Amino acid sequence: MRILTVIILFFFLVRCSAPPEAVEEQPAPVVVEKVVPAAPIPPPPSPVVEVDSSAPKRGKKPNLQPAFPQFDSLAHDFGAILQDSVVQYRFHFENTGGRPLEIESVQGSCGCIQGSQPFLPIGPGEKSYIDVRFDSRGRQGAEYKYLLVNWKGNEEPLKLEVRAKVLLKDKK
Repeated sequence: MRILTVIILFFFLVRCSAPPEAVEEQPAPVVVEKVVPAAPIPPPPSPVVEVDSSAPKRGKKPNLQPAFPQFDSLAHDFGAILQDSVVQYRFHFENTGGRPLEIESVQGSCGCIQGSQPFLPIGPGEKSYIDVRFDSRGRQGAEYKYLLVNWKGNEEPLKLEVRAKVLLKDKK
């Protein structure tokens, strides 16, 4: 079978090849230029936008406003109260700054008035309160007292005022 394949291949080669003198000249092949479709027309450039390269490369800018308590009221009048009574009031506020509010101290103007402060920081937009307690023992007449509220990042304290008219008890 191999021999038969070799013989057929030999005859095929002899038949396909022509003697050199019998080859007639053929014209040179014509070079055809390849037609390339035109590139699509690009859209017009978008308007130039100036970019401030000095700004930090962050998403949303953080609110850098300092923490600040915005109170509903800075003063409270207890009105007429009896001597030796203890009255309380709650001053409500909201942190209107952009950072957490940390109240460091609430100091009374004397020993008869006390304030309680929140111990945890109050986040931006959060609400809280300061309780005030006024003890009228040993007092009489018009009383004016205040609390000084100090918070982190603030140099001058905020003043919360309290007024009362202390009436003497009837002695029997």
